[in-house]
Amino acid sequence: MTPQIFAAPGQIEIGVHNTISLGGATFNIDTIAASLLAGIIVVGFGLYVRIRATDGVPHRTQLAWEMLVTTTERHFERTVGSTGRKVVPLAISLFAFILIANWLELVPSGSPKSLPPPTGDINLTVALAGLVILMVHGASLRARGLRGYLRHYLRPSPWLLPINFIEEMAKPVTLALRLFGNVFAGAVVAALILDLLPPHLASIPLLFWKLFAMCVAVVQAFLFALLTILYFQTALKPDEEPSSEEGHAAEHAGTDTPVSPASQGSVSIHTSSVPPER
Repeated sequence: MTPQIFAAPGQIEIGVHNTISLGGATFNIDTIAASLLAGIIVVGFGLYVRIRATDGVPHRTQLAWEMLVTTTERHFERTVGSTGRKVVPLAISLFAFILIANWLELVPSGSPKSLPPPTGDINLTVALAGLVILMVHGASLRARGLRGYLRHYLRPSPWLLPINFIEEMAKPVTLALRLFGNVFAGAVVAALILDLLPPHLASIPLLFWKLFAMCVAVVQAFLFALLTILYFQTALKPDEEPSSEEGHAAEHAGTDTPVSPASQGSVSIHTSSVPPER
């Protein structure tokens, strides 16, 4: 009799959630609970930093938080201007929430997990990506106006309108699937290690994988926040190309510059002081 190498069909359960039906809609209770827990941790950490904040010598947590916020604000001010500072709280909040949500994968909560990482559920990542993209388009409308917002789809050429439209439609899809795919793949690998190896051999590979998953969680949270900043940067940055009227005005200003009467008089006086040649 040959030993079983692979897990039996149906033994590995990934993506199974505790659900409840309400009003014809299905809700993933474990995802909602994990999301609330991650939000409570982020809000609690923010209140802790706020309570312990001081004008004197800051403690390590306050110093690290202020460095993060100040660096992000300076980056926005150099590229977008003072209006970009409004996006900094959103980007940092998303980073903290997604990081804590990803790290919930490291908490043992049984099999199947009663407290899975909420970012391993496609519903949450789609909601986060949709929220970011809607806010980006709203900020672009306020900054450029309706005419400028519609005109940016025609840049740099009207022939690129379909490509620009497809690019905008792909942004929320890629933003959601990137985060979901990496977190979901991490849960799959952890389940495979537990199911394919004996318990006395699975602990060491699982430990190394958990350490690697911690680094992946930081990278994914950073990428989501960074892409959010880049999307807002593109939406708030004004068009640098001058209009046709401004271009013609600049050409006329460079070629047909009028001379004031005072300057004409100074020229005539200067020329009259030169003695005639004999």
